Amino acid sequence: MKLAFRKKPSSIYAHIIRLWTFGKYSHSELVFSDGRTFSSDEADNGTRWKGWTLPLDEWDLLDVPCTKEQEQEVLAFCAGEEGCEYDKVGIGFSFLPIPIGWQSARRWFCSEICVAALQQIGYLTGYTPARVSPNTLHKILKAELEERICKSASAAPSLAQ
Repeated sequence: MKLAFRKKPSSIYAHIIRLWTFGKYSHSELVFSDGRTFSSDEADNGTRWKGWTLPLDEWDLLDVPCTKEQEQEVLAFCAGEEGCEYDKVGIGFSFLPIPIGWQSARRWFCSEICVAALQQIGYLTGYTPARVSPNTLHKILKAELEERICKSASAAPSLAQ
């Protein structure tokens, strides 16, 4: 499983997201091993599945190590959230410097649904999904992945004895 981050803005809205969040990413998508992607998109008015047809030069990818069973858990979570509306109000509140606490139970923006999905398998558990932008998601997921790699490397038995 992977997480994809759009670095080429596809609309005025995407430019606003990049400016508002002080980064190069305007959107995030979960990418599954079967080639499908899942996210919430303003252009599609909410959560939806798509096939991976995204030009790689417009996206950065992070591998999310997981078992087949864990990927199935994330797929099941996404299936349960399919067809929810895009959270236009929530995205506005999420980037304010003070936490307002707005989070709709049946509306999602892209990075919010990605964080919630990854939390199903133990990633990003210390974060409130509605407070995470695509740029923040890339930063915190990359850091967590690096930390997990370091922990597993230090836990491995030493060959030099």
